[in-house]
Amino acid sequence: MGQNHTLEHIARAFALCANSSFKGVLRVEKGGKQVSVAFSEGSVVAASSQEPSDSPLRMAKVLGILSPSQLSSLVGKVKGKTSVEVAQLACEVIGEDKSPEFLAKCVQRSATRIFAYGGGTISLTPGESRDLIQSTIPALPLLVSGLRSAAPATDLHQAINADGGPFQLSRESLTKLSEFGFEESDKVLLATLRDYAVTPNQIFTALTKHGIKVQHATSVVLALSVCGMLTKEPKNADLPEFAEISSAPSMPTPSTPQAATAAKTPAVSQTRSTAAKVAPEKKKKKRSRLSKEERAEKLSKMIAEKFEIIQTDGDYFALLGVTRETSNDEMQKAYFLLARDLHPDKIKALGLDDTDRRAHKVFSQVNKAFAVLTDKEKRAHYQEVLKAGGEKAYKEQLEKAESEAMAMFEAEDQHQQGEMWIRKGRMMEAGKFFKKAVELNPTEGEHLIMYLWTEFRLARDAVASFEELDPQAQKAIEMSPNSPDCHLYRGRMAKEARKDAIARACFNKVLELEPGHQSATQELRLL
Repeated sequence: MGQNHTLEHIARAFALCANSSFKGVLRVEKGGKQVSVAFSEGSVVAASSQEPSDSPLRMAKVLGILSPSQLSSLVGKVKGKTSVEVAQLACEVIGEDKSPEFLAKCVQRSATRIFAYGGGTISLTPGESRDLIQSTIPALPLLVSGLRSAAPATDLHQAINADGGPFQLSRESLTKLSEFGFEESDKVLLATLRDYAVTPNQIFTALTKHGIKVQHATSVVLALSVCGMLTKEPKNADLPEFAEISSAPSMPTPSTPQAATAAKTPAVSQTRSTAAKVAPEKKKKKRSRLSKEERAEKLSKMIAEKFEIIQTDGDYFALLGVTRETSNDEMQKAYFLLARDLHPDKIKALGLDDTDRRAHKVFSQVNKAFAVLTDKEKRAHYQEVLKAGGEKAYKEQLEKAESEAMAMFEAEDQHQQGEMWIRKGRMMEAGKFFKKAVELNPTEGEHLIMYLWTEFRLARDAVASFEELDPQAQKAIEMSPNSPDCHLYRGRMAKEARKDAIARACFNKVLELEPGHQSATQELRLL
């Protein structure tokens, strides 16, 4: 397909593959980069992304299943290899126990990346594809998580607004909702879509007042829409027989007559009865034992305390007033109480001055905390952040790790340039690149041995040069004892310096590490 496609087109293509017996590959290309996702019988079975941040080595680094030394050992082997070959090399180091999880994460990351390519071109190719990383994952949960994590918010808004709504779950779709793997925090929206016809405007405004993030709401609605689960003829019948939906938390009591009317009225266009909807709010006021001034003072104090937590880089658990063992259900209760008190309408009703935007900042951070702590993976990640000493310390660690990884990759580029000049017989030029490689990654023995080799070849006295450089050559071998090149080039230096015993031992070690090594075999014949 030669034209550019929107996020909605990509989501519909993904949904089509997920909801059919299609066996083949969906590809989206944009800006010279491509994401490929293979499907079979409703599951994603393989995927690959050309985004550097989605590479298998980076995923292994993020997951913490490769040590710096292991990563360093792999960097030198992956240049020019496909993502599948890189993933296989990583699995050999990671081991059988952790490899399935690693491959699944790689496929998940690549598959969800496809939703970031709005404006790209789509193609579908039937048949198997072995040039992608293999792991089988249910497709529909990836549709939801991909829209939620990778799709730009503006693209989601455009897709929902283009449809126009109103949106309501069809009766037939309710039994299929469990296949999407929706989160606990999605239940309020699902219950609303079950009972009411909801317009895009209500999704962007009214629902967010009850703690539903716009990105979450729009991703749910778009996922359901492209799967054909939203009816164009909304009905407002109650369907209590579907226990998994009716057990979802109900929408919190609205704080204004208008919001109450929208939540209680079966259809948006029906006649409203304002007086009947105001009654519950009046009862609440009667039950309150605090005056307006006292409630305002209490809320002001709470805002100040929460703002102090934010300013001191306090954790999300403290911000929500929960413990690290608190369940998602209890977390939701705590959140809704805070969201109700911190809502702008409540602030305005109590006459609190928020010109400094403190209440707004606290409300925003509370929403963020709730979104993180009610997501299993995000919560686990956040607890790792706390262990690291907070967000700042964690970011510093990540930046350091990323910097080290980038230095390793850059060192490999320099190493390859050096090898190119060696093949041309230009030792001086080669030495400059190998020296740079050593500076970028001083723990890699192969960079050091190649730099020493160029220095050795440029020296006038082979014997004197060997005596000077061999201690560093042995250091290179200590850093990378299983590298055939380290032993090979030390052996070549020893041979030219007429240290035949050392040379023979080095070449035999190469053959021990890599039986049949052509260069080592030839060098031994010449001794």
